Amino acid sequence: SQRREAFKVDGRPAFVIPTDKKTEGKTPWALYAPMLGKGLPGGAEDWMFNQFLDAGIAIAGVSFLGSHPILVHMSRVPRSG
Repeated sequence: SQRREAFKVDGRPAFVIPTDKKTEGKTPWALYAPMLGKGLPGGAEDWMFNQFLDAGIAIAGVSFLGSHPILVHMSRVPRSG
């Protein structure tokens, strides 16, 4: 089951879906970076997300609509593990 934690980064919608699988060291994560809008991520991403989560990889996403570079925002996403 996917447990999404929603928050804001520089006032923009963002989320993390943590993995329940324990890994040694820091938890790796994958960036989901479409232009987040209504209903995204959706059911079409479930299979992909489950593959990452089952492999011990968390998922992070942030809306980067506009001219702000995505990496600036992602550098501010809290990291766990």
